[in-house]
Amino acid sequence: MLTTLDTLLSSQDIYKQLKLKCEENQQYSILSLVSDVGNFAINRLKTVIKNMPEFTLHDETHIFGSSLNQVGNAKSSPAASR
Repeated sequence: MLTTLDTLLSSQDIYKQLKLKCEENQQYSILSLVSDVGNFAINRLKTVIKNMPEFTLHDETHIFGSSLNQVGNAKSSPAASR
């Protein structure tokens, strides 16, 4: 069964490339590490709203949706090709 993290990561081009390379080289521990770090980040950032209520959207949708999209957008921006 796919977790929310798995679903979000699998929709990102950068993760698709990483997964492809890891599968080609049988380096599944890297994918496991990404999952572990992602789950840690999700759980840790959920405490932000409890401790700092002025901040919102600190959950898996925010960190893995917008953050990875920013990485993808930076990669394709004109400034990235300089």
